[in-house]
Amino acid sequence: MAKGINIFMSPSFKLISLHFFSAILSLLAAVVLMMVSYQGLFWNHFSPVILAVTHLMVLGWIAFTIFGAMFQLTPVVLQTPLWSEKLGFVQYGFHLIGLVLLIYSFYIFAFNWITVIGGSLLLIAVVLFIINNSMTIYGAKENNITGVFMIAGNIYLFLTVVMGLMLAINQFYNYLPGNHLKLLTVHAHLGMAGWIGMIICGVSVKLIPMFNLSHGFSFKPTWVVFYVLNVGIVGFSLSRFFGFDSTGDYIFIPVIAVAFLIFFYQILMIIKHRLKKQMDLGIKISLFGYSTLVVATLVGVALLFVANYTIDDKSIDLAVIYGFILIFGFFSQLIMGQLYKIVPFLIWLHYYSKLVGKQKVPLTKDLINKDFSRAQYYLTNSSNFVVLAGFVFQIGEVLLAGLGLYLAGAILFAMSIAQTYVRKTEDDLK
Repeated sequence: MAKGINIFMSPSFKLISLHFFSAILSLLAAVVLMMVSYQGLFWNHFSPVILAVTHLMVLGWIAFTIFGAMFQLTPVVLQTPLWSEKLGFVQYGFHLIGLVLLIYSFYIFAFNWITVIGGSLLLIAVVLFIINNSMTIYGAKENNITGVFMIAGNIYLFLTVVMGLMLAINQFYNYLPGNHLKLLTVHAHLGMAGWIGMIICGVSVKLIPMFNLSHGFSFKPTWVVFYVLNVGIVGFSLSRFFGFDSTGDYIFIPVIAVAFLIFFYQILMIIKHRLKKQMDLGIKISLFGYSTLVVATLVGVALLFVANYTIDDKSIDLAVIYGFILIFGFFSQLIMGQLYKIVPFLIWLHYYSKLVGKQKVPLTKDLINKDFSRAQYYLTNSSNFVVLAGFVFQIGEVLLAGLGLYLAGAILFAMSIAQTYVRKTEDDLK
């Protein structure tokens, strides 16, 4: 058992599985939605399909995964039981209903009572999660760097959803000062760089060393990331909110970029100090995700100087490309890689740990279908390049082909995760 890990603090297996399966269904639905409405992806980043897909990916695929993982990892890493499993199920209900309503209103591009109700239900779900997660952290015997990042992530999550609800209401009451699209970027970066960024940084420095048996590296770069990233996010948000973005953007966007580049350096140091020299597929997929973070960071900085470019009299919104790399390249590949590690561990813990010493049991690596996961690795990785080519050169057929490859990879990923739930007998292990 890894240092600082207590597997006996795991909460309800049903609660975690419910979130993970909902996350995967959200991913599949988002890719199908993109394929059905792929022409709308060439519009600006405030188009109906981009709004719907972005929120389905972030609030569905990513949020359900993070919530499920936090329900498992927070008690295990901080060695304290989950404060309330019942509250977790109640939160899930609010989350699911709110998500469906919000995505529907975005897709039909109707900002009305459906948007407000959906956003309000999501806000309730987020508040319930933050209460549950914060009380769990508060009950910990000792805190660590992961716990600090989780607390910051909870704060940014709350601000993200509140800001989103305010922007939705602003669409038909127009009460917020300033440019709506600029305020939308504050909402996006509070969520992606703030909430998701903090959670990924904090959890990565716990899981990547554990899965790779890494020792002897320093956590100092991670602490630098924490402070620099917070300065960048807060500075960027305030400067845009109060209208000083003409100066603030050139200061705080590079600060955020530096923070993520330092985080990438920290990951490289962890990998360098690993005792487990043979990297399994889950870690390879995660490393692809970490690598695309560097690309997304550079594109984000490039947005300071050029927001659009033209090919054959067609204007390309660079923000759409930036968002795709960040969500489908970094976040999604990292999540897939880590779920290949987390889900088999949970299945083994729930089904097989009690059989140790009584009969032959599988290793966690035996629970994943290697053929499916290997094919998924090549399909989703290659699809990122094909989709980007479609965006860059504005060729709908190329974009659609890339999305088809991604959908095939996502289906194989779903099948691979689902197969881990099929119990193996002693005959299967012979």
